[in-house]
Amino acid sequence: MVLDKKKLMKLILAGLIALCLLIPTISHAAEKNEYRYNFNIGPYQANSRVSDANAHKRTTTNIHEAWMVNLEGSEEGFNSITQFWMENKSGHNITPTVNAYSGRGEAYEKASDDATGVYCYLTAQNNNYNNNSYNVSGYWDEEYPKIVY
Repeated sequence: MVLDKKKLMKLILAGLIALCLLIPTISHAAEKNEYRYNFNIGPYQANSRVSDANAHKRTTTNIHEAWMVNLEGSEEGFNSITQFWMENKSGHNITPTVNAYSGRGEAYEKASDDATGVYCYLTAQNNNYNNNSYNVSGYWDEEYPKIVY
């Protein structure tokens, strides 16, 4: 009977350790945020991005936890495309590019390993190489509770 109690105690202890390791992961689930942006897209695919004050820290370690952008308005008109991605402070791309369509809702993409624990800057360019310049606005989130592959 004593041997069974020792096995039971070891099992309980192992379960408690596993639970303690799991709790930080559960408690850091991403929240839905809607950070507003409004900036000018320059000609010839020049990069435009949010200011330092509008950068947000990505704390998740899961690269498949999406980042999101919604292009609510573009001076190019409804259903026009603008390309978005996230950069770190020094301008290094930390996510793949996503095409966002004006007025068509949210677009999602995964991040890269370089996106963990850094301040992220929403960055954009015209999808066409031309001399057009236009304003865009909408909202974005550096870590969104959606898994993408």
